[in-house]
Formats: sequence, structure tokens, C-alpha cells
Amino acid sequence: MSIEGSFHTSRDVKKFFENYQNFISCIPNVKDINDKKFKLDAQVGGFSVTADGELVSFKQSGDTYEYEIKINGPGVTINIKTVYKLQNNEISWSSHYNYEGFAVSMVGSLLDTTIQNMIKATNECIRTKLG
Repeated sequence: MSIEGSFHTSRDVKKFFENYQNFISCIPNVKDINDKKFKLDAQVGGFSVTADGELVSFKQSGDTYEYEIKINGPGVTINIKTVYKLQNNEISWSSHYNYEGFAVSMVGSLLDTTIQNMIKATNECIRTKLG
């Protein structure tokens, strides 16, 4: 599955994107950040869960920044790769995600909604921080 968007900024944003901690800190309900590992609280339908997360890959090439995270929750593993492309004052992003595990059959479309909301909230946080 994928989701994408873009936003404008008037600031020089390279330093922000070069520090992967800025990306991690914008993930909703993230806590206990320890370098590339973190925990997060999530709501999936009526269920509240705490999951373990990790930034498994960070790559930069020119004005393109790629972050790949893995989230391990009860009965599900989620992989999300988000790519940011900077061009002048325009930042375009695209996120691709997949998930697996025995709990997927129980939460299916609720999981899609939760992941998409998390991706949107992460990018809204980044947009706000870059003002």
C-alpha cells in the first residue's frame, strides 16, 4: 500500500532531514527513543497497544532522503518506507507499507487506517516543524 503528499516550506530543510532523530520524533505517540529504537502507543480500532519500533535504514542521495522503519506489535509486523524529495521550496513524500502476522486477519482494514493516519500525522508534524 502507498500514500503520498507534498508541502511547501521557506526554510532550508536539509539539516532537518539529515538528522534521522527528527523523523523518529515526529512519529505519533513515540516514546522511549534510544538512537534508532523506540516504542509507540497506537490505537487499532478499540485496541490500545504498545509496539516496538526501529529505524532499520536511513539513506540520503542528493536531495532525496529515505527512512525505513519496522514496527513489531502484538501479532503484527509493519514495514514502512518513506522517501522525501526536496526541490526548491517543495517537499514531496511517498510512503509504502506492508504488514504481516496472525493478527492481520482480525484487524485488516483497521490496520490500514491506523497506518495511514500515522503516516499523515508524521508528515504533518514535519511540515509544522519546518514552518
